[in-house]
Amino acid sequence: MYGALVLNTSKVMFMDFDFPERVPFLTSIKRLFGKSPSAEQALVERVTEWARAQSRWGMRLYRTANGVRALVTH
Repeated sequence: MYGALVLNTSKVMFMDFDFPERVPFLTSIKRLFGKSPSAEQALVERVTEWARAQSRWGMRLYRTANGVRALVTH
């Protein structure tokens, strides 16, 4: 444990999405030529679509060292 402070509330939700550290070589090549979206792009699109369906919720996405963090308020 590293002594982090914890926010405890019933009105806020944090979700962390971590990506695999290594990407297969062929997938990397496809991304270079625009044939395949990155894991981050695909996740952001799915989360954005989901957030739009929840019209009363607010959402922010933040890039982290290992992926994306979503802050959801309602």
